[in-house]
Parts: sequence; structure tokens; C-alpha cells
Amino acid sequence: MMKPVIRDCCVICGSLNFEHLYTLKLFPVFAGCVENSSDQDLKMNMSFLICKSCGTIQLSELVPLDILYQKNHNEAIGSLWKQHHLQLADFILAYEHGENRLEIGGASGLLASFFRQQKTSGQWLILEPNPIPSEQQVIPNTDFCQGFFDDNFAPPFEIDTFIHSHVMEHWYEPSQVLQHINQILLLGKKMIFSIPNMEYMLTKKYTNCLFFEHTYYLTEEATFFLLEKYGFRVLEKKYFVNHSIFYACEKVRDIEKISSKSNKKNNDNLPDKYINNKLKFQSFIDYIQTDVDEIKKILSRNNLQHNYIFGAHIFTQYLFAMGLPEHYFLNILDNGTGKINKRLYGTNLIVKSPQVLKDHGEALVVLRAGNYNDEIKYDVIDNINSNVLFC
Repeated sequence: MMKPVIRDCCVICGSLNFEHLYTLKLFPVFAGCVENSSDQDLKMNMSFLICKSCGTIQLSELVPLDILYQKNHNEAIGSLWKQHHLQLADFILAYEHGENRLEIGGASGLLASFFRQQKTSGQWLILEPNPIPSEQQVIPNTDFCQGFFDDNFAPPFEIDTFIHSHVMEHWYEPSQVLQHINQILLLGKKMIFSIPNMEYMLTKKYTNCLFFEHTYYLTEEATFFLLEKYGFRVLEKKYFVNHSIFYACEKVRDIEKISSKSNKKNNDNLPDKYINNKLKFQSFIDYIQTDVDEIKKILSRNNLQHNYIFGAHIFTQYLFAMGLPEHYFLNILDNGTGKINKRLYGTNLIVKSPQVLKDHGEALVVLRAGNYNDEIKYDVIDNINSNVLFC
């Protein structure tokens, strides 16, 4: 039986003063695709709290890391991710310190490969629980190390620049991680990273904003607060469209070990967003529920024989958890080649390539993929089947 990890204090300010917001019952604990039968799938309640001291939305019970990240499911495909990595590589090149780099959570090494197209000197080590290096492409002077970044990790060489892309929002205890990074880096060394623009995501009602992998609402104010608290100065903050925010930081002071529990003296620079964030989250839940009800009406009225839903990931799991019946759909569609002919965890639906739409005169596709909607839709209409209807 799976034992959840309990969050007993606010992930940002350390307060113990929580208020329950909403619980999604029996949500799948893994957001990827598998080949085993569905009777082996694990589910648990996904309960959202808000800190009444600072307003940070967060999950109260967390999935053990070995279950949550049992396989790598983030292929980071598509033109938006490519542009993100290209621009982040340029950003790193502009701000890095020295030539010994450690990337936390680098997956396939895509970011490193773009960086190496411009600069091949020095070391780049990727620390990743499920590394998936490309067999077709060897990245110069780049190595993979399997594992998590925690207090037990000791780098094999002195680190000049810490790098992470869409990883900070995955940390269960960002304070603990940042303390450890501070302890490893010497004064003047750099940390360069990208995080999702979660404030935009929640405002736009994107379901990949908060779930078992993104367990807290990482706003710009919270990010700045944590960086300053743990000895970093922000050199530049740069927006990548509405998708991500890049940070270049320098370690400017050593810190003593700080308790994760609240210390009012250390929280004076953190604004109280309790009312604002509570209203945002309530609006998010209301919107998703209304959207699911509207999708059900459309599907029950349409006479098409071929109905699909796009996204073998959290987007689809969220809609099903909010009451959208999966029996409406033939398959889940996804561009990730590693997902094809596998089953989305927590469902009974098999994943197919969007190329199956070529076989139909008309088909209906439910598309709720956040920032990636336009890219997916135009690719289907322009390159696969212009008769496909999206809802």
C-alpha cells in the first residue's frame, strides 16, 4: 500500500496555518503511459490547500517520488519547446560562470544539445532520475548521472553553474534544495533556470498548472523570496512568451541552515496573496467543471463515429477526474512517439498518433493542452486532416 508524503507546513513561508480548498478524489499518481493493465494503477486523493499566511496554493499529500517518477514521460516535443530550449541556451551562455555545469533534471539532454551547438568546452553533467539520452546523437562533453538532487548528492567536480529547466516547481521542499545548492556553490557562482509561468497558467485555467508533479503555486514573488532568502541575487529575469520565465542568479552570500518552519523575521518580504489566490483557484475549478459539462453536451449531441481526446498526460487525466466519461473516445492522441500504443495511466484508453485522423473524413477532437493548443491544432489541420473538428 502506498503511503503518501504529508506536507505539514507551507512550502514557501513555513506557516502551519492552512485552509482546505478542494479535493479531486482518486486521481492517478502517474502522468505518463504504461503497458501494464489498469488494475495495477494507483490513485489517491489530490487535495489542495492554501496557506492563510502568504496565500500559496499547494497539495497536502504528495506521491512518493519513486512512484511519481517511475518513468520519464516528458518528451518536450514541438516547436514551442524547441524555441524555449534555444533561447534558454543563449541565456545560459550569456550568464554562466566558468565551465563546470550541473543540470538538474535534464531528461534527454535536449537543452544541453542546443547549448553544445554553440559551445563545446567544459563539462556538463545531467542529474536525472530517468535519463533518456538519445541513441542517435552524442552530446559533446556531456554526461548523464541517474538520481535525484537531494542532501545526499555530492557533485563529482566543483560546480560553476547550476542549471535547471521546469524543475523547481517539482521540488517537494524548495527551501531544502536551495540550501543545498547554496552550500555547494562558491560565492560569485551562478544558478540559471527556467520555470513555467504559473500565474498565467492559472489565470488561463490550464490544468497542467497544479497537480501531483507541480505541488505548489510558484509565483514570481515566491520565487524571488526564496532566492533572496537562500543567498541568491537575481541578475536578470526574462519572459519566454507566456510559457516560461528565465532567471539568471548569482550566489552572493553563504547561509546558515534555516528551518522550514515559519520564521516571521524571514518572511517580511513575502506579500500576502491569500484572498487573490483563493479566488483564482475557485475560478479555475469552476471553469474546468463548466467546461467538462459543455464537452459532455457536445459529445452527446454529435453524430460522428470518431471522437478522440488529445494529450496522453495530465490534461486528459484532469478532465476525466472532473467527470468527463472516457467511453466517449476511441483513443487518446499524442505526438510523443514513446507513448504510441501504450495506455495512459489511470485510464483504459490506448494512445495513437494523430496520423490516424488521416483515415477519417470527419472526426472530433477534444483539445485542452494549455499553451500547446494552437501548435497541435494547426499541425493537424495543415498536415493531417483539414476536416477535423476541435472542441
